[in-house]
Amino acid sequence: MASNYLFGGIDEEVLECSICNRRLENQKSLSCHHRFCLKCLEKWIEINNGKLKCHTCQESYSIQVEGLQHLSPNTIPPINQHDKKDDGTAPLCSSHTQPLEMYCTKCKVPICIECTEMEHAAGDGKHELINIVTAFNTFKETSEDLKKAANESIRKTENVLKVVTKNAKELEESKEASLTDIDNQVQEMVKVIQKKGEEMRKKVEANYMEEKKVNDVQITNLTKIISELSTSVSSLNQLLMSEPAIALKSSEIVLNKMMDEINKSEEIKQVSTTRQINFIRNKQPFDLLKEIDIGNVVFKPLTIKVDLM
Repeated sequence: MASNYLFGGIDEEVLECSICNRRLENQKSLSCHHRFCLKCLEKWIEINNGKLKCHTCQESYSIQVEGLQHLSPNTIPPINQHDKKDDGTAPLCSSHTQPLEMYCTKCKVPICIECTEMEHAAGDGKHELINIVTAFNTFKETSEDLKKAANESIRKTENVLKVVTKNAKELEESKEASLTDIDNQVQEMVKVIQKKGEEMRKKVEANYMEEKKVNDVQITNLTKIISELSTSVSSLNQLLMSEPAIALKSSEIVLNKMMDEINKSEEIKQVSTTRQINFIRNKQPFDLLKEIDIGNVVFKPLTIKVDLM
């Protein structure tokens, strides 16, 4: 696993609010891309006399307490290839026009040598500095772990999707089989009970539509998770092929988003078992069918195993 000095552990810092030091709840992201709990931001503004400063980088914002609700939970800036100079070399420090050779693990930004003596001086205890090559190597190591986790989540989700798709097909087949049974039953009966036969058909259709909606929602959600994870993996690959300074500007946010999507996929522990439709024929004497139903429409539960290993 990657060293903690760069990312602080995926489960501990990436998903942790630096104000309360707990897992993020109702997270909100500032434009500096640092994330906090909504309640923590509200208390932080009160502590700072109604002014909002990022707890991590101290950037100031003109946001009131009532405006915190409108902040996005997660913001991922696009990888800006224009950060490169015209000759394709790495960008320079915007403050000192010097190469970005160091990385501040506290502020999570690439910096130049002059920054280490001024804005990011390690002596004040607010900054921790490492070589940018070391930081980028750690980023690559952490990225590989996340890529493996994302691809594994895709595989598991695809297995779930296969089961749900199979359920949908079997639901369709059971509907057709039940309708055929109803037709055969009705054909053996007299006209006086034909009305009841039509009532049974409507009940089958209604139950089918109810179960079909469940299948459709599952298929849509699972397909969306696979698509989002695949997009995140592509974005991460693009970062890994970028210049170190460029990649590290967006690294934390890309990794955060990928972890959020992995967590969503891991929440799928099992598939809702689809109930199949069966028509139960009433075998009582036909002369009694004038007063009772010709049968009943029931669901036949299925035992489904999904391979999530």
